[in-house]
Amino acid sequence: MAVSYEDNLNAKLKSLKKAAQAWRDMGDRFGTLHEAYRSSVKPAVDSDSWRGDSSNAYKAWSKVTLGQYADAQKEAKGVAELLEFAYAVLNSHKEEVERQRDKAEGEGMVVDSHGRCTMVLVNVAAHKGEDTADYSVSILRNARPRRRSGRMP
Repeated sequence: MAVSYEDNLNAKLKSLKKAAQAWRDMGDRFGTLHEAYRSSVKPAVDSDSWRGDSSNAYKAWSKVTLGQYADAQKEAKGVAELLEFAYAVLNSHKEEVERQRDKAEGEGMVVDSHGRCTMVLVNVAAHKGEDTADYSVSILRNARPRRRSGRMP
């Protein structure tokens, strides 16, 4: 799907930054949970005070849980990085479009809401410091009205 000129200029990219920060915070929380599980739950499970089939089953399950916390942290931080990258790319494109629009307008062109530029010669000449007002007025004064004939063309 192509991004239109209007979409580019009106995009609210700060929401990408906020989402990236939320994912980064989530990754930090998973890291905290991973560390708490590793330092508190895992030693209790691995101690010799608990024995039997349920102990063996829970020890295997706790290793999986510990790995899942680590994986969840990596995934959340990965999503944060993708969102930050998307923000950086889209923001740089938005700024470049704005620079090009401002440059075109500064040189006397008119840029419409779809990003199409129209060359307005009077504006371009004025930008160059040329006097065009007398020229256009003299053209209008010297123009002769057309005579209409009764014949159809």
